[in-house]
Amino acid sequence: MSPVPVSMGALACALSVGLAAWLAAGAWPELQDAVRQRRSGAFQAWRGKLHRPWRIVPGRFTVANPARGRPSGSGTERAAEALEGLLVTVIAHLQAGRPLRQAWIEAAREVAAPVLEPAKGEFLAALGAGLPLEEALGLWHGQTGLRALRRCQAVASAHRRTGGDVTGPTLAVIQSLREQRLAWAEVAARTAEARLSARLLALLPVAVAAYALAMDPAFLGPLWEDPLGRGGLLYAVASWLAGLYLLRRLTAALNGAGEE
Repeated sequence: MSPVPVSMGALACALSVGLAAWLAAGAWPELQDAVRQRRSGAFQAWRGKLHRPWRIVPGRFTVANPARGRPSGSGTERAAEALEGLLVTVIAHLQAGRPLRQAWIEAAREVAAPVLEPAKGEFLAALGAGLPLEEALGLWHGQTGLRALRRCQAVASAHRRTGGDVTGPTLAVIQSLREQRLAWAEVAARTAEARLSARLLALLPVAVAAYALAMDPAFLGPLWEDPLGRGGLLYAVASWLAGLYLLRRLTAALNGAGEE
């Protein structure tokens, strides 16, 4: 074999490997961040089992958000994370002997969470105007779509009708938010893995074709001259484009699942 094809083949191989490494490097930070979120969420769930919210010392209202991990890019996830911290503060006020309505007012004032604004401010304004707690929570839910607020509204409505302790139902809402955060972290990790796989799969046919052309520039000549060969090449290109479309749909569906 002549030196020229060998050098061209080596160059094509190097370019293919370099392009694959570049795509992997581009997806690696996202994958690493998603895995970190998943591990952080698992750690928070384990820590939540050891440190239940009812162990908070009554009267101490500077309660830290138990979901102190790095927030994701999803606004819904960050809002749910902030709401979890607010509910922990509500529990602290309830344990200090405050009524449910006053506990919500104090917690909403104390927890600084820009991601909950302006809905939180309107919630406080509605309570200040004399609106019942469950109706104010319903307005908040309507503005944000957070399902946990709908459950809080049901708890407040049941408490207004029958009275009784609301700590247990509120703790159940907090637990559901933690489980939801774990599910979001799992989806984020799988989305990053799918993106990395999609990029590599999209690159592979191009890399193989480039390598073959570099080894033998006339590689596609016989195929293109033959009618069946032309049909096969067109089918291969169409299949590759369809694969790209399906991979994009897959990653978009995973992103959508993470924001629900």
